[in-house]
Amino acid sequence: MTWSLRQVGTAISGDVDMRPVDPNDGTCGSCHKFKKGTITGTADAAGATLTVHFPSGGDVPAPMCDISFRISAAGTIVSRIGANYTGDDSCEGPINDGVLTMDRAR
Repeated sequence: MTWSLRQVGTAISGDVDMRPVDPNDGTCGSCHKFKKGTITGTADAAGATLTVHFPSGGDVPAPMCDISFRISAAGTIVSRIGANYTGDDSCEGPINDGVLTMDRAR
């Protein structure tokens, strides 16, 4: 997953691009991982609360799937986000107890 984020004050917004680990594997769990979406939320000295949304539709292999993640990260975020997330996937069901670690590209 690649994020492009913008921050104005405490408001966060941006775009997200999701790709499967192996785009040639052909399984439903992999093909529906080609998605483009948005990120919104807030970040301050206490941490961040973000929502990532991949809407249904578009020219992806599984356009009927709608995916949303709710991400909570505690502490100052400078170059790495370590967070927990939950979510909903209209094709695969609830997403529980997710752990996310992302590093800032240099």
